[in-house]
Amino acid sequence: MKRRGHFFKGQMAVVMTFAIATLLGAMALGTDVAVMYFNWVQMQKGADAAALAGAFYLVPANVAQNPIASVAAGCGSYAGDAAKQAACTYAYNNNMPIDSNNLVITKNVGPASTQPNIQVWVNRPNLPYLFGKVIGLNTYSVSAIATGQDEYIGNYNGPLFPVIMQCAGTCPSLSSMSAGLAVSFGAKFADVGASGNWQFLNVGGKGGANLGDAIAGGTGATDLSVGSSIGTKTGITWGDVSSGWTTRMNAHNTLCSAGSLSPENCADPSSGCTMASSGTKIPSNDPLLVTVPVGDLSSCSGSCSVNITGFALVYLYSLSKSSSNIQLSGCFVQQTDPNGGGGVAGAPNLGAIAPASLIQ
Repeated sequence: MKRRGHFFKGQMAVVMTFAIATLLGAMALGTDVAVMYFNWVQMQKGADAAALAGAFYLVPANVAQNPIASVAAGCGSYAGDAAKQAACTYAYNNNMPIDSNNLVITKNVGPASTQPNIQVWVNRPNLPYLFGKVIGLNTYSVSAIATGQDEYIGNYNGPLFPVIMQCAGTCPSLSSMSAGLAVSFGAKFADVGASGNWQFLNVGGKGGANLGDAIAGGTGATDLSVGSSIGTKTGITWGDVSSGWTTRMNAHNTLCSAGSLSPENCADPSSGCTMASSGTKIPSNDPLLVTVPVGDLSSCSGSCSVNITGFALVYLYSLSKSSSNIQLSGCFVQQTDPNGGGGVAGAPNLGAIAPASLIQ
């Protein structure tokens, strides 16, 4: 009986024909999807940049102190709204379409807890398919959305240097403060009409050991907020205060020895205030750059509870004792980082502003 295997010759060629067509189709589809994804990533980056730029100008102080250098052509419809102008300009600078059909900028969307915010929706139409045309697909659109938020700090979580900076009412004495302006923490509130109270926070514990540790490395703050209260404490021992300050200054000197700080700042710590006034960024890891709460101490006598009206970034450079008074000297530093980042000239007063962030 003859073998009939020869009747099956050529069947593999048919199978491979269909297989190759399927594989080519999958490759074509994969290529188009990959290009789509790449275009979406670029759109999302543009939307993120626009939302962050717009969020920065949600804070009125930033509008006055950091005017937009050049508003992009085509963003004139947002005149009078710096946040939307900035968002539109950044969208344009990132090659995003800015016509009304492809760019929508909306403020204060979502729940009140996330406001103020700014939302940017961008769209790029008429992007061509590469291989989809074979099955009749010609163009597609890609869109992205991002929401940015920026506001004055309402709360603070981080290390505090354990003193309170005087601020009466709406801080009239600080309203015109600029970076580098001297700040003096005189002993027993001698400069604000109160008596019997050291200008140090109540960091708990008996004696001054806890205070010395807080001066050396900061005291942890748990969700302190503007409008809440913070306590002060009397009966401070100079030895603990001095020891804590020496530890902090030694940490500064260690960075100097490692070449991490500028030579002039190491030779004279007070030059940090010169850096602040000139707009030079102070390294955020410098132990002499600290965050302190701000409050009105004028009616405080003895250990008392003080309402917090803000948070300030200051640069400290000396602590000394004369008779019964402890004098702590430094300067005001304007900042954009609520957790102790480097000072930058032009930020709002009291340093009470967070960096812009994306919430969507």
